[in-house]
Amino acid sequence: MESRKPINPSMKLFIVILAIFSIAINVFLLKDFRSGDAFITMYFGLNLNEGRYLEFNMNEPSSGASSPLWMILHASMRVISVHFLDLYTHFILMKAVNVLLLILATIVLWKIMEKSGTSFVIQMIVLLSWVINPFVINWTSRCLEVPLQALTCWYAIYRILIRTEDRGKWSSFLDGAVFGLMLLTRYESGLLVCVLTAFSLGTKRWRGLYDFILLVCGFLLIYGYHLGFMLSVFGTILPTTAVKGGRLSLAGLEPIKHLLFFYGPFVVLFLLGLLTFRRMPQPKKAISLWIIGHLCFIVFILGYSHQQRYFLVVIPLMIWMALESPLISSITKYLERIQPGKVMGGACMLVLTLGAALIIYGSMENSWLHRFILLQRGDLRTRTEMAEYIKREIAPDALIAMKEVDWIPLYSKCNTLDMVGILYEDMNKHRGDIVALLKDRKPKYIILEENFIRSAGGGHSINVFKLKLLDLLRAQKQVFETDGMQFEYVHSVPYYGSGGLYELFSEVFKSAGKHSASERSKWKWYLLRVGYS
Repeated sequence: MESRKPINPSMKLFIVILAIFSIAINVFLLKDFRSGDAFITMYFGLNLNEGRYLEFNMNEPSSGASSPLWMILHASMRVISVHFLDLYTHFILMKAVNVLLLILATIVLWKIMEKSGTSFVIQMIVLLSWVINPFVINWTSRCLEVPLQALTCWYAIYRILIRTEDRGKWSSFLDGAVFGLMLLTRYESGLLVCVLTAFSLGTKRWRGLYDFILLVCGFLLIYGYHLGFMLSVFGTILPTTAVKGGRLSLAGLEPIKHLLFFYGPFVVLFLLGLLTFRRMPQPKKAISLWIIGHLCFIVFILGYSHQQRYFLVVIPLMIWMALESPLISSITKYLERIQPGKVMGGACMLVLTLGAALIIYGSMENSWLHRFILLQRGDLRTRTEMAEYIKREIAPDALIAMKEVDWIPLYSKCNTLDMVGILYEDMNKHRGDIVALLKDRKPKYIILEENFIRSAGGGHSINVFKLKLLDLLRAQKQVFETDGMQFEYVHSVPYYGSGGLYELFSEVFKSAGKHSASERSKWKWYLLRVGYS
């Protein structure tokens, strides 16, 4: 696509302002934000640094790493973080890497629009929709691979769809390497690989056998080892989470609600803009097809929680396409007449003011954001105290069943039985029957996370079973029997994250809000010994 407008140098200043915003928010406000999934990937990465590829438990391969490239970056960063005594320092360093990836992805997004001749104002709106999007801020600060996925996918779009005039002798090899990086980042990026491959074949980007050989070699250089390992060990290239969650279903109703609630006008404009699909430039046709395919995959097939996290890679592109829709061309033409300096000044003030306001608000003791940060700290303290006890008192080879398979295994190096089906397929094989899983694998211990169990209150078989165990414990029974198994109280730690915010944000928190503050203050995490008849 040819550029219709000269480069506006003030965009570079705007990107610097966005970078300052991202760094400041993560340094001064969200440094305590984290995610269990991030700790899981971190554990895979630390094990890889020790020479154990895709292992969670010792000598027990797991396909639970849904972002192998993010795992590899963890392993690389361990070369530096190994010199620090505190394991959490590694996590902080990776958060810094994540912010850098976010900034690089922002630059690539800008280059896509700038090279496509997008107006200055629309560029700024789209960049704002990416950097100050609350979900992007949230998942970046929680150290998940969202910025990495955006960077690899958007660079592929820029390289193959937008920057078409630059083709050297090794171009096909580099195309294949980029495809490999995309698939190593997230398996659903394979949809974009298919779209870009079809576009390249249609435009004869790759000519002759030589180009195709280079393409395959570049792809296999990056993705070949992982591909061979997955097929030889697990018989599939999909991670456990995809096998667990991926299915055609109506589970997409919640993701659709999310899309329409947060991005409704842009979704409508994007869909209406597809009426002019035939008149679109070829690159925009390819991008539109990917957006539709990706959203349909997340909505109807992926089928597990945190769907908004997987939407994010296409949201800025959808907003870009919506704003360039012919249906609102009169509005965009009016915006183009506004002096760039005024727009730039207003946008920079907005970003800087928002950043300062968030940091100040987050430091106020009565704010929900400050209380949520305290909840995060308290929750990690509970997990750390339980992990320290396990590391100190429990034999390393003892199998421990738990639902929260993140910080405790990472910190204690314990042998873990995944009760959810994120790491291993045991739970899936037993069709969600927790009693059958325990009797089959016979763990020596089980952890009861009272805050999660009381909050959920039932529904999933794990919660129902654990709620029954909790009730028996609360009845002052240190040793009791149920479902053909004997349980004995071993240890407990207070749940330090129980104050404050359970009534906000999600259905889990709303459910927990039914419990009084005094009741929540008594919540604990329990370690029980398990015997079998």
